[in-house]
Amino acid sequence: MAAAMARRSAAALVTSTSAAAAAAARRGAGRGGCSHCAPTAMLLAVSAPSLASAAASTAASASASASTAAAAATTVAARRRHPPLPPPLSPWSASGRRERWWPAVAVAAATAAASAGLAGAVADAAAPVSTGAAADADAEADAEVDADSVVIPGVRKEDLPTYTAAEVAAHSGRGGGTSRGGDKETASAAASVWVTYGAGVYDVTDFVASHPGGDILLRAAGSSVEPFWDMYAQHRQEYVYEVLEEMRVGNLAPADVAANKAARAAERRPDAYANEPARWDGLQVRSATPFNAEPPPAVLVASYITPNEAFYVRNHLPVPVVATGDGSDYRLSVAVPAAVAGAPPASAAASAGRSCVHTLSLADVQALPAVTITAAIQCAGNRRTEMSGHRPVKGGAWDACAISNAAWTGARLTDVLASLGIPDVAALAAAGVRHVVFEGADADAEGGTYGASIPLDVLAVGDVLLAWAMNGEPLPADHGAPLRVVAPGIVGARNVKWVTSIALSGEESHSHWQRRDYKGFCPSVSLEDADYDASPSIQELPITSSIGDVAVAADGRSVTARGYAYAGGGRPVVRVDVSADGGKTWVTATLTGANGSSPPAAARGGRERDYGWTLWSATLPLPPGRVRGELVVKAVDSSYNVQPEGLAGIWNVRGVLNNAWHRVQFGGEGGDE
Repeated sequence: MAAAMARRSAAALVTSTSAAAAAAARRGAGRGGCSHCAPTAMLLAVSAPSLASAAASTAASASASASTAAAAATTVAARRRHPPLPPPLSPWSASGRRERWWPAVAVAAATAAASAGLAGAVADAAAPVSTGAAADADAEADAEVDADSVVIPGVRKEDLPTYTAAEVAAHSGRGGGTSRGGDKETASAAASVWVTYGAGVYDVTDFVASHPGGDILLRAAGSSVEPFWDMYAQHRQEYVYEVLEEMRVGNLAPADVAANKAARAAERRPDAYANEPARWDGLQVRSATPFNAEPPPAVLVASYITPNEAFYVRNHLPVPVVATGDGSDYRLSVAVPAAVAGAPPASAAASAGRSCVHTLSLADVQALPAVTITAAIQCAGNRRTEMSGHRPVKGGAWDACAISNAAWTGARLTDVLASLGIPDVAALAAAGVRHVVFEGADADAEGGTYGASIPLDVLAVGDVLLAWAMNGEPLPADHGAPLRVVAPGIVGARNVKWVTSIALSGEESHSHWQRRDYKGFCPSVSLEDADYDASPSIQELPITSSIGDVAVAADGRSVTARGYAYAGGGRPVVRVDVSADGGKTWVTATLTGANGSSPPAAARGGRERDYGWTLWSATLPLPPGRVRGELVVKAVDSSYNVQPEGLAGIWNVRGVLNNAWHRVQFGGEGGDE
């Protein structure tokens, strides 16, 4: 089996290693030898000797390329403070796709090739975000694409009426709007919402109510959405273009199209993404702006604690610069209702019945007792790609690695509140507080910031942190430096990064990410019919698991797999079942928690507080002659919640909360039956 893999891969190794080495050299020179390349170099160094020997047995040129890559990697890796990531089990990734393999015999070439390929992917994804003259050139080039094969938004259509900018501006939605399902034909112009894109005019009146970012869309009412799409570049996808073109009602007058182009060119707004941090080249990029990426599956499950550079990244907006390097100018505001202890009773705020706002520095927070809690953070859209394969969904693509596990260090939020004179959570509840509302410093072009909230009972557990460190190091920029919220057991969307404001409130955050996004719906509900007000915001996530790495034994008699399992709300994972025949028969996996120990099998008193993920491994026998098949995994938590078998019953239009059995084909193409 190993020999067959080597033969199939030798030619690819020769080509990719040579090209990637040259690309890496160019990138390194351009970066002045910065430490950004250290994680990749570290991985290169892990198995460079194995790469050299394996390639020598199949192709001399592959061996030479591997040796060159290993030498360069060793030099850079010497600067690395972290130990290397453990190697995966085999050349085959969980997906069975060779372009994602991270084997001990070829990490060097594969990492270099992935780095070069991802650099191109980032450049491709970022290209449509150009503004001014560059955007015009891009649009003109796009217009040459075959319209029968690609949806091109904003191209003039001769069979539609033409409207002037003034006529479009009259449809600003300021007349009160129309209800979903209302008669658009009789709606007044002032009540309807029209927008433009390129030469297209679109009636989005009914769509605003169902769009997760409807309040932001309304900012473009009566004008162009293009400036907003420069910020929310994830809209520049074909399925979004398809939805947009379905709402097409006309063309924008040529003179106004030209005027819009000239105005955008003259405005020349600073690039909102100019201050993005350097990132590990091994991340698989799902969106360049805002940046969203996940690590390769085998890297993710290689260690209980996810290294900082391999931790998945979910940004909703550009990474902000919150404070100087030492954080001395960072400020956090905490709004406490006047009726709660902590607001001086003689203050003007108290007498007026308003909140008392306290301002804290980073030093103030760090002066409180430091606590370290290991917790996994998972995006609600993890495994969305699988759900979209069942039926198309509306949301950014994620494979099964939008989850990671880290040791977070910070001050308990309850301690922060106690330092302000609030005795306990009971005092908050007595004053009518039901939610803790957070806002981050990440903002869009109009100044709107990211926000979210958690219920008061989550705070009451006492484990919510204002964290300043991650795995023993200061928070990286992508993960909320200098201070972020870590709400263990709660969906990633509520773990607000770059936190600058906390408010104790009687209602949840008004942010559209809280009220108009991150909610699940019935499988029969469409985006247009989704009732966000009737659906609760996602907080705790359901039990889930995933296969991250697979290896068939050399003798073909068994297959070994490993992966992760996780349950929200602090519920421990008590069992993981793995099948090598698509779910006909099962083997109970071996579970591993922190420090290689077995995870707890029961609650530790009161609310369960097992916030980290559980890693698992299993070796399953294979019938003689079968080295290909389907692996399946399902997990069970301490409440005996178990993953559902299929996607049909949990599918939802937003593609969130996918916890169906995870399935992976093993053996790769060309294996023997």
